[in-house]
Amino acid sequence: MAQRYGDVFQLRLGRQAVVVLNGEAAIRQALVRQGGQFAGRPDFPSFRLVSGGRSLAFGRYSEQWRAHRRLAHASLRAFSTASGRSRRLFEQHVAAEARELIRGFLRRGAGGAYFDPCPLFTVANANVICALCFGQRYGHDDGEFRALLGRNDKFGQTVGAGSLVDVLPWLQAFPNPVRRVFRDFQALNREMHDFVRAKVAQHRRTYDPRLTRDISDAVIGKIEQGGGGGFRIPKDTVVFVNQWSVNHDRHKWKDPHLFDPARFLDGEQKLDSDLTCSVMIFSIGKRRCIGDQLSKLQIFLFTAILLHQCTFEANPAERLTMDCIHGLALKPLPFTVSVKMRDTPQSCRAGDAE
Repeated sequence: MAQRYGDVFQLRLGRQAVVVLNGEAAIRQALVRQGGQFAGRPDFPSFRLVSGGRSLAFGRYSEQWRAHRRLAHASLRAFSTASGRSRRLFEQHVAAEARELIRGFLRRGAGGAYFDPCPLFTVANANVICALCFGQRYGHDDGEFRALLGRNDKFGQTVGAGSLVDVLPWLQAFPNPVRRVFRDFQALNREMHDFVRAKVAQHRRTYDPRLTRDISDAVIGKIEQGGGGGFRIPKDTVVFVNQWSVNHDRHKWKDPHLFDPARFLDGEQKLDSDLTCSVMIFSIGKRRCIGDQLSKLQIFLFTAILLHQCTFEANPAERLTMDCIHGLALKPLPFTVSVKMRDTPQSCRAGDAE
């Protein structure tokens, strides 16, 4: 639509008028140069459900929200990148989970079998987050952990119903499939909220200011310390940012639909930092993801360890594709791989001890 109507256009979703921003110039103008005006969130029913409407991702922009974001950002830095000890602890969490991931790959891929690696990646990532936030790593068969993973998976499945109710609120007024799924979404948010509240309450009871065990402790510690490009868009207009358009801009990237890591190398075959920084992954402006540094470090460690110790082979019976499943986040279409150990001195074997 941007090719036909331009980088800024308006459409209507149900009774809601929505302005869509495309391309890096329009998005930077809104989120960086006019960040305060575009930092809000629409008063959608689904947004009010997540953390009681007080979440950093979906909460309304206010002085209270800014204070919460400063607190969360400071806590993340205090436990992760700002401290050498906590950074090493984070790296140890990721490395240990990567080794467990390799063992899982070898069990699933015994005898050259092809398998879907995505469930194991989900478990590994969730365990890193749990270790960071709650200081606890779960066994893969732990009942509480399986329930948490189930809620996370169901959240992705039901969030679409919330989006429909946001623009067609009358769907809540009579029995229909969307209302049923939206009520599941409501119940799921209550369960997730109760789970986190219980973990925080447990940390408060055992909190020791002399020892920061995880991000929950860091947050408690910080609390204890006290401390438009020529377009006129009316106030409270819903604005969608098409981040995909930035990373698939044909004027900026040659063949953006192709997987080509070499595009980020300069003439001397070195990484071009200007190009890598041009990829918009964690958004920009006042709503930029505060966990970007942790995410980059975790992805780097997972990738380095897996490629150092394993070789991966695509299933020749399946077509390789960059197509994906759209939702709260982009997910790859189902696929299978075969995994074998490299012949390295420190390889993890499937039967190694924990």
